[in-house]
Amino acid sequence: MNLTKNSIKVLLGLEKWGILSLGQVDGMLCGMKVDTKKRIELFFNSKPRNGYRGGTYKAMSRWETECWVQPRVYTNLPRLYTLTQIGHEVLWKDNKNKKYSFYETAEILVRHELTVSAVGLVLSEMLGLRVSTEMERYTASKLKDKGLKLSDLDFSEIYPIF
Repeated sequence: MNLTKNSIKVLLGLEKWGILSLGQVDGMLCGMKVDTKKRIELFFNSKPRNGYRGGTYKAMSRWETECWVQPRVYTNLPRLYTLTQIGHEVLWKDNKNKKYSFYETAEILVRHELTVSAVGLVLSEMLGLRVSTEMERYTASKLKDKGLKLSDLDFSEIYPIF
């Protein structure tokens, strides 16, 4: 399966952050094409995205059809996406999977998770800093306690619960 650079970036972003909005995905993909203020607005979903039909929406729709991503709809929030089991498998087969599993986000925490994702995206995408999620830090600490590294484990049979 040939994944483009952009599709790998988005799927890995969904795997890392767990849940992303269409604006956040658009902010990841636009890179230096837009000014800093507009990109930050995309990451923080501060602009309404009603009727959005750009390239990012079309790509997400295509990946939804292929069952790589699952749309999530919440009251008063933009359209959100999570990575499916098939999406994890696509990354696994392409050797891009970072081997972390994510679970369903409770609806009451979705706004918080989007804000955390936005801050993490600004730090990593715009400032080039390495950002670790809580799940990454937790996994690394548990492995360290056992004297293991993440690369020592075989996660091929472990998938997220959605």
